[in-house]
Amino acid sequence: MAAHPLVIVIQTAELDLANQDEYLAALAPALETRDVIVDLSGVTFMDSTCLGKRVAMRKERKAREFPPAVIAASERVRRLLHIVAFDKLWPVFDSLEEGKHYSATSAPSNEPTA
Repeated sequence: MAAHPLVIVIQTAELDLANQDEYLAALAPALETRDVIVDLSGVTFMDSTCLGKRVAMRKERKAREFPPAVIAASERVRRLLHIVAFDKLWPVFDSLEEGKHYSATSAPSNEPTA
């Protein structure tokens, strides 16, 4: 079975309307990969604009059967994700190792079977 690259997107500071274009530019290439983990540990604030973009990404990724994951979300961001039930769409993990394990064990197999 061929290994697929794991892409880790690290985001920091505030994610809001003012920087959504930069935010989307950083995430767009990740949509083309099979395994993606988004590290929000450095994010201090996220508004509804960015949450909406994540929902749209989730729909696209689900259609392609890519397993999304969020790691190390700050308590503030983690609470927001939980309040809007976003943690039901994108699994949220405490560490990169947990995210890697999820990615390795949850990824759909696109390999031909013998």
